[in-house]
Amino acid sequence: MTAPEETLSEVRRVRERARTVAHGGAWFPVGILALLMLLSIGLYDSPFRSPDTLVISWPYLAGLPYQQHSPVVSHLFWFFGTPAAFVLIGWWYRWRARRVGMSVRWRWFIGVGLGALAALAILLVLPAGPAVYRGVGFLLLTDDPLWLPGLLSPLLVIAVAVAALGVVERSRALVVAGAWVGLTTAWECVVVMGRGTFRPLGAELVVLNLPGPTLLLMALPLVVFAAVRVWRTR
Repeated sequence: MTAPEETLSEVRRVRERARTVAHGGAWFPVGILALLMLLSIGLYDSPFRSPDTLVISWPYLAGLPYQQHSPVVSHLFWFFGTPAAFVLIGWWYRWRARRVGMSVRWRWFIGVGLGALAALAILLVLPAGPAVYRGVGFLLLTDDPLWLPGLLSPLLVIAVAVAALGVVERSRALVVAGAWVGLTTAWECVVVMGRGTFRPLGAELVVLNLPGPTLLLMALPLVVFAAVRVWRTR
């Protein structure tokens, strides 16, 4: 190998090393966002089984259209827990920048996440007709169009934040994971809840429609990403 080739090879190695160091801390914010999603399972009443009586209220403050313990608790969880998660992530990036001497545009990512949360808060206070769906042995779905109101879910804020984090960390996997969270949320909140039919709980309310398994599947790509990044940075 000639001297110029050796120099170019060394430059490439240094560049790759710098990129690895700069983006090596992505596992922490991803893990925090995944943990927030998993903790939200506790907002639901019987998240892993179908109750005999199901009451679903709109807006879906817990994140998914399912019976929740308390709308107030769900509201406090997301609108205080999400900013707290961003503060913790911001602290992590600042601490890591001092430790390794490199950083990413994490402020842009947090700005996008907080902006999405603020947009959700504004939309939730706009005048809208309340809706409550009750079923005894059945899940009652309204005939009213819910494609727009159904998108008022805090989980979409997490989806936007994960995708923005993927852009900042230059990770296609995170962008795809954000899209996965967003599409799954939209499916549950709009498609499943927008057909205007009765469905027997024991027959057609399958496991995927329960918030526990659904949130586990939604968070799985984030958990795997964080675990792989931790293993690579050992």
